[in-house]
Amino acid sequence: MAGSYTKQDYIDSMEGATMSGHLAAAAILEKKAELAKNLAVS
Repeated sequence: MAGSYTKQDYIDSMEGATMSGHLAAAAILEKKAELAKNLAVS
């Protein structure tokens, strides 16, 4: 299950729903979830 109301830091936001989807996909694929790096921020 993925979505904005799952156990994570960004509850009920687009970022939270996206993070939840990444975590769910990683669990299904049995891989570590990796987030994209923001190259504009040092």
